[in-house]
Amino acid sequence: MLQKTQGIVLSHIKYSETSIICKIYTEALGIRTYIINSVRSSKPKNKAVFFQPLTRLNMVVYEKMTGDIHRIKEYGPDLVFQSIPFDVIKSSLAIFISEVLSKSIKEQEANSALFEFLSNTIDFLEQTEGNLGNFSIYFLLDLTKYLGFYPNNNFTEENSQFSLTDGVFAAPPQLITRSLVMSVQMSELLSKMLGKDIMTILKTPITRENRKEMLQWLIRYYEHQISNFPELKSLSVLETVLS
Repeated sequence: MLQKTQGIVLSHIKYSETSIICKIYTEALGIRTYIINSVRSSKPKNKAVFFQPLTRLNMVVYEKMTGDIHRIKEYGPDLVFQSIPFDVIKSSLAIFISEVLSKSIKEQEANSALFEFLSNTIDFLEQTEGNLGNFSIYFLLDLTKYLGFYPNNNFTEENSQFSLTDGVFAAPPQLITRSLVMSVQMSELLSKMLGKDIMTILKTPITRENRKEMLQWLIRYYEHQISNFPELKSLSVLETVLS
């Protein structure tokens, strides 16, 4: 059966001399894996550029009821990047975001709200100039809304440490459980960013050291909320670029 859909490229690997296997989050079908033939070449019309991280495609795909790998009949870019591939911070963020999505989205069905969020995030990253140091924090926080574990902002003087297991702020724990909660300083900073829009988060003053620590805490939060969430290979590169 043929199906028209938009898709966001998450990752691809070499399959043969001219083919790739690509993981794409589609608007109509959720996560899908496709084999795409005759895209890798040294010619000027090398179509592999269409399958870089976060590229948004218009596609006509063959959807079958069985099997894990599908095929694409037609494809073309919905958005041609003018800045993301050529800006080291933006390209590092794109790789980081695509890896987070690839390892956290499991849905084999459509989720229009999630696709719209991701599409808007890509547009913002492509179009925005200026300081993007807090962009990864914004993305990780807002993505949890669609994954089902957005933190409950119940921060108070008493409930001053964020629990990675429960997703709420709680009273300071005993020493044995300190590895499962953020420090008071990081918890208060997290509370100040919860419920805020992207521009507010981008303008929130954070030192490089605190930004790095917050990013690491949020990834640990993902690890506690998503079963078998693996290590992110792109994190060290992003930290270096943002340092």
